[in-house]
Amino acid sequence: MLAVNAVAHSYALAEELSRRDDFLPIPNQHQLVTDLTVDLLTDDDPFDFDRCDAGHTKYGVLKHILWCSTNIFLNNLCSIMNDEIHDASAKSKKRSFKH
Repeated sequence: MLAVNAVAHSYALAEELSRRDDFLPIPNQHQLVTDLTVDLLTDDDPFDFDRCDAGHTKYGVLKHILWCSTNIFLNNLCSIMNDEIHDASAKSKKRSFKH
């Protein structure tokens, strides 16, 4: 359940931040969304997680899950934004050819 909750938080955060004008110029949006989501989901002491037999912590697994899901969300958001720009440009060109 932790993974599903983490991915849902990551999606909501990426979606909300992408609506802000000051989000696009940020050089590392991926890192920002991942770090903010980890901060939202972890307690004050992020190292208070159990370790598995292989030495992995829940915190480390959470970071990997969020890194991958954030990458997917940001790629999808960029594709949507690029499609909107392309569609607007195509409509503008169509109008200029009709006149």
